[in-house]
Amino acid sequence: MIKIKTLFLTTLIFFSLLNGQNKKLLFIGIDGCRPDALTQAQTPNIDGLINDGIYINNALCSINGQPTVSGPGWSTMITGVWYDKHGVSDNSFTGSNFDEYPPFNVLLQQSGQEYHTASFIMWTPIHTQIFGSTMDYNELHSTYDGSVAQGAADYMSTPNLDVIFLDFDDVDIAGHSYGFSPEVDQYIGAIENVDEYIGWVIDSMENRPTFQNEDWLIMITSDHGGIGYSHGGQTIEERQIPIIMSGALVSAETIPEQSYLTDLVPTVLNYFGIENNCEWQLDGISMGLTPTEFPPYDICPNCPNPLAAEVNLSTMDIILSWDQNLAPNHTYSLYRNDELIAEIDGIETNYVDAPSLIGLNGIAIFHYRIVLESNSTDFTCESEIVARIPLGITILDENFNNLELFPAEDEAYGACGNSIGPDVLGWTHEPPENWIIDNSNMPEVGTIEWRGWSFASMDFWVDAEDQLRSQFIRADGTVAVVDPDEWDDCGNAASFGSYNSILISPLIQLTGQPINISFDSHYRQEAPQQVSLTVTNSSGEIIEMLLHYSSDPGSDNDSGDVLNQRLSFIVETDEDEIYLKWEMYDAGNNWYWAIDNVMIQSQTPPIGDLNYDGDYNIFDLLTLIEILVGVLSPDIVLNHISDINQDGDTNFSDMILFLTYIMFH
Repeated sequence: MIKIKTLFLTTLIFFSLLNGQNKKLLFIGIDGCRPDALTQAQTPNIDGLINDGIYINNALCSINGQPTVSGPGWSTMITGVWYDKHGVSDNSFTGSNFDEYPPFNVLLQQSGQEYHTASFIMWTPIHTQIFGSTMDYNELHSTYDGSVAQGAADYMSTPNLDVIFLDFDDVDIAGHSYGFSPEVDQYIGAIENVDEYIGWVIDSMENRPTFQNEDWLIMITSDHGGIGYSHGGQTIEERQIPIIMSGALVSAETIPEQSYLTDLVPTVLNYFGIENNCEWQLDGISMGLTPTEFPPYDICPNCPNPLAAEVNLSTMDIILSWDQNLAPNHTYSLYRNDELIAEIDGIETNYVDAPSLIGLNGIAIFHYRIVLESNSTDFTCESEIVARIPLGITILDENFNNLELFPAEDEAYGACGNSIGPDVLGWTHEPPENWIIDNSNMPEVGTIEWRGWSFASMDFWVDAEDQLRSQFIRADGTVAVVDPDEWDDCGNAASFGSYNSILISPLIQLTGQPINISFDSHYRQEAPQQVSLTVTNSSGEIIEMLLHYSSDPGSDNDSGDVLNQRLSFIVETDEDEIYLKWEMYDAGNNWYWAIDNVMIQSQTPPIGDLNYDGDYNIFDLLTLIEILVGVLSPDIVLNHISDINQDGDTNFSDMILFLTYIMFH
């Protein structure tokens, strides 16, 4: 009878080992830990783990502009997806989407197996916002990291423990107080303290009565790095993080060329023998596990989100691109205005379209959709975007990229608590030729770089402080920006009066035709701040208000943010000359407005309608031939609409395109 019981228990243990129940996880996050500082610190306990595992010193916590702050960093670490999915862009957790993209412990439970999970947290939002009530056991510690370690060490004796998650915060606190740098003793000291605390937990783990029959995977990483006294931007010092993995089943053979914070959750799931579910839409891959023990983690097809469209105005091509890979062996259908134009392999990340412009004027609108219907999974998706090509005669085209930029002053390292290197060329108050800045209604105080409308490189502006500034991906090089948020940082400038600044275009000569005004815009709203775009006559009298953003629900922005948009307006007026005025007013320590790629065009008849009869036929072709052979000398309008491909010249390629068009239409 005893032999039968023994056999039964042995069988149970055997099957337990097969289904992964002997596998255990110790998952440690060190807030604000730079890998170069970790390498320099004296960390005997972490070094011991590295000796039995792997050390990745160049992993990234952001690849798509994700702000390098704790909210999105911890959310990504715990869910395995970037902020465009989990919705967390700052420490307020506004817009979080953890119901759709839950923490990894929830995914473990969805496998159908029982796991006992526990968390020991220093930063409260990790528990209250991310994990919520999903952990079987949790403790919050607000004093110092040693209390987190002691609590975890004590809990290690729990017999049925499978997963334990730890958050250490003192390294980040030291970085904010003394500087994020391997040259800062206090920062290094905080890392060395955490190493000691990790030693406590490991000692307790190794003292478990069942330890010899358990396979422990130990993972250590960070939510972000830091530079100077802060973080949040997209410098390599802020984006680069360490990843340490240790355990009997860890292998360097499966480390990819580049690792990311999103790779940790797929690795955990793979380690516990849980197959990838494409419906989870995880953004990472499994890494660092023995190739023979763990099969490659399935790559799921992704929606190309966000789908971006860039118009090349010199060729009139539309460049479609996406920063997330799709998936090999999957085909994606591309539609333009509901017409199938291409089948795209999953390894591609861009497509160049050259739509016909014949018969179009004003603003040509093209609606693109990429659609996946996967045969291998039930996963389907579609992404879409609208691209607009202005087709009039260009009156003004300004991208602010030819301005001379200067080093940081108040934004320089050490000034007003900021951290931009003093040798970084990135800003100016000097506008392009014939443009004017009017700061007559605001005080001469505050951060020098942001006193009224400024012109700054995107890198400089984002490095000053991100806070969604990096999401202005339409911007190209230098942008025009009003930023009362950064302006107020030096000397509490808003206490001296409101921020009121106007950017005025050159005088625009009109031809009597309607004009199209378009520009890229990136705006965040906070009361009482307001902005407007107005058209004035040469005397400064307002003819029309094209745009008004405010905290009023009835305003053009409906009181909310309007990020990374291409805005377009049609203006019809009897005036011969006008100005455009972009104005921010009534602002204090609020948010910002940036614009770029300002274009003004006079409308013309449709491309190809050379005889102005509303049709496109042989008679237009004959007119085109007369232009080509020199019989007809066109005026500026006729020369424009005879340039069929809009390359700036009417030539035989235009004739071929037009002939092809009328043959097939």
